[in-house]
Amino acid sequence: MNIQIVSHWDKSKVLFEADKNNIKLVIELAINCSANLSCANLSGVDLRSAKGYLNSHDFFQELIRRIPITDVKKEWWEIIGKIMTYRWCWPKLTQEIGSSALPLLEKYAEMGFDEYLIKAKEILNIK
Repeated sequence: MNIQIVSHWDKSKVLFEADKNNIKLVIELAINCSANLSCANLSGVDLRSAKGYLNSHDFFQELIRRIPITDVKKEWWEIIGKIMTYRWCWPKLTQEIGSSALPLLEKYAEMGFDEYLIKAKEILNIK
């Protein structure tokens, strides 16, 4: 399986491409270069060990898709909605949801994606 990340403005322009052995590297590179992943099909891609995804709205959306619906608590839906609305504007999110997002972010940390939890705890001054 190959993945291509294309230009938001010119869909024929391939910015990054990788085979199944290098997908993690390409996703990390794309995120660090602030690539728009909104058109990338990340389903089935091994995202473990990705780094630098903290402010990637598209990466967060993919993680939401990967939580089994039976694991999503009722109160998380409002938090997910606010995160989607404010697109990782950390000061606004802290003001809007405060520590109520920590259980959801702890779930992501359990999945191997702890950057969100670390950032939230930093902003909320939680050790």
